[in-house]
Amino acid sequence: MPRRHGLESSLHGLRHFWAAALISSGADISAVSKAMGHANIAVTNDIYGSLFDKSAAEMFERGAALIPRRGQTAKEVA
Repeated sequence: MPRRHGLESSLHGLRHFWAAALISSGADISAVSKAMGHANIAVTNDIYGSLFDKSAAEMFERGAALIPRRGQTAKEVA
């Protein structure tokens, strides 16, 4: 594995990093699966499933933040 600037890298490692970055940014699982060349979405979910759980939790937190709290106006939320 080449070592540059104190980091170890390989093409396979970069592939995993790219997929993980896409998933963490909220990319659609089917789009990531196709881009990775996986046979189906189940393969992608088996490898990166834990990241989808984190992305989903963050998505729900963002959605909840959009709902005004008691005594708070919609303008204050935005």
